Amino acid sequence: MKIGTSSLHNRRNRHGSMNSTIRVLLSNDHAVLRYGLRLLLISHNDFEIVGEASRRHSMLSLAEKLQPDLILLDLSMAGMGGMDVLPTLLILVPSTRILILTMRDDPQCLRQALSKAQTVMC
Repeated sequence: MKIGTSSLHNRRNRHGSMNSTIRVLLSNDHAVLRYGLRLLLISHNDFEIVGEASRRHSMLSLAEKLQPDLILLDLSMAGMGGMDVLPTLLILVPSTRILILTMRDDPQCLRQALSKAQTVMC
């Protein structure tokens, strides 16, 4: 399986040097799904898992501290709605890309997410 990463490659990190890997924060309340995503991503040399969170508070704290290149965000995470946390994330980590994960089959949900910011990918 080929994962498209060209827009995230060779980005400058916070220290000004070039990154060759994409730094990822996994945010999902299901440990088994986080484990599967971690296995999938680390099987590609392009990705580095820099943190994992199962709750809103820890995800926001890790995002601000780690400044990842990409956050994989569960839209239906227990204790938070992905839609509700998007504006906060966009302020805390404005250069971070956000990929929303959801099992919901709701076009309105997609429109809502896209209206939050252009940096959100569904």
